[in-house]
Amino acid sequence: MLIMHSVSLITLTLVFFVINVEGQVEQVVQHRNRIHQHSEPRVALSAQSTDNKSIEHALESINDKLSILQSRDEEHIKRLDSIELRINRVQAANNEKTESIRSELRNFVSKFEAVASVIGNIDATLNQIKLGADDGTISSDSHKLKSRSVPSDDLDQKLEALATLLASTRAAVARVEKGVAQLQGNFTHLQASTKTIHHFQRHIPTKQFLNNILQNARSQLLPSNNDDTIASSCHDIEDPQTGIYQIQLHSGMKPFYVRCEETSEDKWTVILNRFNGATSFYRNWVEYKNGFGNIATEFWIGLDKLYEITNSKLHELYIVLEDFDGDIKHARYSQFSIGSEKEGYPLNVLGEYTGTAGDSLSYHAGSKFSTFDVDNDVWLEGNCAQSHTGGWWYNSCDTSNLNGKYFNGTVSELARFQGIYWNDFRGPTYSLRAVKMLIKAIQYQ
Repeated sequence: MLIMHSVSLITLTLVFFVINVEGQVEQVVQHRNRIHQHSEPRVALSAQSTDNKSIEHALESINDKLSILQSRDEEHIKRLDSIELRINRVQAANNEKTESIRSELRNFVSKFEAVASVIGNIDATLNQIKLGADDGTISSDSHKLKSRSVPSDDLDQKLEALATLLASTRAAVARVEKGVAQLQGNFTHLQASTKTIHHFQRHIPTKQFLNNILQNARSQLLPSNNDDTIASSCHDIEDPQTGIYQIQLHSGMKPFYVRCEETSEDKWTVILNRFNGATSFYRNWVEYKNGFGNIATEFWIGLDKLYEITNSKLHELYIVLEDFDGDIKHARYSQFSIGSEKEGYPLNVLGEYTGTAGDSLSYHAGSKFSTFDVDNDVWLEGNCAQSHTGGWWYNSCDTSNLNGKYFNGTVSELARFQGIYWNDFRGPTYSLRAVKMLIKAIQYQ
């Protein structure tokens, strides 16, 4: 109940605040349009100046509110991370309790069957004794009883003791049946609770949802690269510096922001950036599909965008790796392209390797993308994404795991393969300090 109340409060606060900001953005846009449509030459310059100042003041107010929204977004994201962690713990506890209950049920059933077998044998024995006493078949053994000086009262006492044992056994069986019924009820309750948690978790607003709200509000205020057209890639942006730019792959696709980096030879689009562990990369399928993180710091561009980019033109891939000693290596692949979500975002094209880091990605060529909630790997015994705490093009399982958990260098044997690692550079027991994946369209002369 506490988790549900917290999420509801966060969601209502964000929705109210976003509606307020969007309303003010819309008012500014309408006011600006009225000025452009109805201004006549006879309007005094002083009046136009007043209107412009009014618009500037409104824009400054909206920018201030966007900054507040961003800070609140970060605060709510931390709360959501905490809630998500609690839910995962509850699910793990439920799974453990469920397995424990199943084990106890199996033990109870086994004991119940054994007790039922004993009761059946006792009933059969008593019936035989009674039948023998009624038809006199046990008289032939009476001389044996007499020769042993065993009084008849002793036989009656034994029969009574046997009857008492039978009654107590039946009572024990009844208690076992009651216990089994209670366990089955608890198991049913746990299953219902787990379903409720899964249903509730689907309604928690994700970081991507919150970032999209902020991005939509900003897009109405931030200018495009120029007044007429939007570049289709970082390469097409005139004289760019390393920074954030808006691109549009084609006219039918909505523009979006990317991080561009200029090197001595060309301009690259960053698709993965990690350097301090501030952003968790143990995410579900939807988050890896849409992208997550802060494009100005640590982020994943999103498989949907990566698919659109790499299928619009032929691209090459450049990977930069750095350890905690400051040693930097790189790996470059002459071609790079992934498939669609329907195909599982497979690593369809991976060209020839060159570089200093060693080739630890070719093993993954052709593999589909996997996350902890969507298992597309070929490891039959488990889920690579769960075991190696990341999201990647896992095979069975990996020789690289750049979306793994962030550690500070050398990891224990228990955390082997779970960190940010590149097999041919420091290996699976060392988690790298920083990694970056960049792509650019191949330019044919």
